[in-house]
Amino acid sequence: MTAALKALTVATTILAVIGADGQMFAASDNAMKSQSSQSPSATMQDDHPTGMMLGRVKDPKQTLSKASVDDASGTEVGQVQSVTTFRSGRARSIMVSLSGQNKTVAIPARDLRYVKSTNTLDAKLTETQIDGLASHT
Repeated sequence: MTAALKALTVATTILAVIGADGQMFAASDNAMKSQSSQSPSATMQDDHPTGMMLGRVKDPKQTLSKASVDDASGTEVGQVQSVTTFRSGRARSIMVSLSGQNKTVAIPARDLRYVKSTNTLDAKLTETQIDGLASHT
């Protein structure tokens, strides 16, 4: 095998991978094969510091029913009141009863991550953005 062909072979075994959190990283072909043999839940830790995407939460209506909700700065802003799901059972939006207010808002699941170890939903939104969501009470 020529040096050029060998270099091309090595270069093609490096793949760009987009993780569940949208970040891109590189992995070798061998690493991809070993990771793909694991179940999806085994490749994502439930207690990851930034939490898991809500689409990966099993039985979200039950699992998230008693979770607290924090804004982007980590301040608690409310409690889960209910969870709406797609037909597939994945979380669609979370109805949140805001602390100290007579107001419930719907936060899209894409704007939240679940931290199992603290039973908390961490929002990508600031408190001001959450307060600005339409009231559902």
